Amino acid sequence: MPKHSGPPPSRHRGDQPYVVPALKEKRKRHSGPRSEEAVARRRGKLRNKILQKMDNDHYHVLKKYPDEFLKVGTGAPALQERILQRLPEVATMPLKVAPATGTFVIDLDDKLLKDWEEKDHPRGVLVRGDIRARFDASAKGEALWALWLKMIELGLDPQALGLKNQNRSSETEAVHIGQWHIFTPQPIFTADTMKIYNNPILRPYFVEFLKIIRDDIAPEVAQLTKCWCPGTWATQQKAYRYTKAILQRRNPELWELMDWKGAFFTIAIKEGVSEVLHLDWNDHPLAFTWVTAFGDWTGGHFRAPQLGFDVPLPPGHIVGALTRRLLHCGTAAKGRRLVFTFFTNHTLVAHAERYHAYRVAKVAREAAKAAKAAFNI
Repeated sequence: MPKHSGPPPSRHRGDQPYVVPALKEKRKRHSGPRSEEAVARRRGKLRNKILQKMDNDHYHVLKKYPDEFLKVGTGAPALQERILQRLPEVATMPLKVAPATGTFVIDLDDKLLKDWEEKDHPRGVLVRGDIRARFDASAKGEALWALWLKMIELGLDPQALGLKNQNRSSETEAVHIGQWHIFTPQPIFTADTMKIYNNPILRPYFVEFLKIIRDDIAPEVAQLTKCWCPGTWATQQKAYRYTKAILQRRNPELWELMDWKGAFFTIAIKEGVSEVLHLDWNDHPLAFTWVTAFGDWTGGHFRAPQLGFDVPLPPGHIVGALTRRLLHCGTAAKGRRLVFTFFTNHTLVAHAERYHAYRVAKVAREAAKAAKAAFNI
């Protein structure tokens, strides 16, 4: 008997005509770049998948916001006074040690976050990302160390270049490279950046140093930011467009080397640890500051007494935290340790918001002007 080749048997009463069911319209595939908000939503879904696989040792929830230093005057004296008032036992308080490796997250409670007045506040206040599967920390670390030591051999002096800041460390200074917006009407390349880049002896090694950061480290920080701090990713992209519009025109070659796609804007580089408890006054309060290190060492945990944890920072891991609001420092370390701190300057973000508003208003004015001209008004 031949197979039936007509329409499928009808599932209706015999006195009603057969109606061919409508074909389901296929969903069109997305084409073109996604908006920053769409990227953040997609990465937020990945965040939830990661959290579902984590145990109680690697995931913690805060029921109370760490607000001890939300409103404190800038500078060491004001901070030390507030520490004595709010955390007098900070020097002796026992802290838990987070698991040695793997992703580690400290989130805000859902209700606490919902009632919080800052709607772009990230759910997490501290995250340690494990990037060993995608990033060869050993090979890249050795390359960075070799270039760093070569530049020091040829005359790079971190003690002479770095901002003198005894509020973080009494032993070593940090070299700040990148872009920021401190005490200037427009974004600039940092003074340390220009001194190294304009030195013909140091420049070849500095260029290779920057290429490793741009090609290997910045993409990892970008992915971590989208995943764990999605609410501020769009804000950082506004700051990126603002900075690019000014600095790419000013020095295209240097901008190309330091085009970090808005993952961060400035890097503090130093050997050792910042052993003094401090706040990062220049960092944006809702953007994660990311810290990673290269070398061979023991100790050097990221200490956050308000959260009650010392977080180990082994090779192949990056710690992100709200360092403008969380008191923090590094514990003592032994060995060879080159630390990179990636951050976003809060003044840069504030100026970028005004720049973006100006650009939107300018486009609206030009559109209105064109409409008037078209109708001969």
